[in-house]
Amino acid sequence: MHSSAFSYTITRPYPFRWFTPVVIVGFVVFLAFFTFINFISTGYTLVVEQSWNPNGTVHNNPWMRRWPSFLTNRVEPTCQELNLPVGSEWFTNQTGLAYKLTDVWQPNGGNAGAGNGVAPSLTYYQNVIEDCKVNSVEIDYASIDRTASQVAYSEYGAVVRTYATCSIVGVNGTTNFNLTQEYDYVPSDVSFAGLYTFLGTNFLSRNRITKSSMFWGER
Repeated sequence: MHSSAFSYTITRPYPFRWFTPVVIVGFVVFLAFFTFINFISTGYTLVVEQSWNPNGTVHNNPWMRRWPSFLTNRVEPTCQELNLPVGSEWFTNQTGLAYKLTDVWQPNGGNAGAGNGVAPSLTYYQNVIEDCKVNSVEIDYASIDRTASQVAYSEYGAVVRTYATCSIVGVNGTTNFNLTQEYDYVPSDVSFAGLYTFLGTNFLSRNRITKSSMFWGER
């Protein structure tokens, strides 16, 4: 009969009657709980989505607030900074008029770490646009060089351009930028199929609250 070189001669049973089932059930419960915690903390795939309401995207997640932060801090939604290149067009939250970014620069009194001078893009992240000054307003009237659809809508066309300078305060200090806004009452891409639906239609009935930029701009 084979005899191992290792032995432990002193043995006695545990005196607790329910020790064995408690250990087995406790191990199963612990394993299930550990698996659940591991799943909710790492069992996900991060995706990037574009949102028109960044504040609502970040704060409108009440179910995550019920869990400890050390479990949900990696899955809570966050917003990333956006680099708006010079020459790009974008809208404000009024969804009315389009603005073209023409110049970006750091003023002399800005943060030294930002590097004074002209920048190729504007870094934007929920910054409040401040100190906007309208430099000039240009109105062009035209009767020629217009499409047949434009002439059919109106014999003469009017294109309004505004030039403004604004600033934002970010991590690099104050950043100034120039905006050019163009509004064509009858745009060149208008068609007869879009009668009463193009941008300039029914402008007198604009909502001054939800479409404030259109309401005041068209007037």
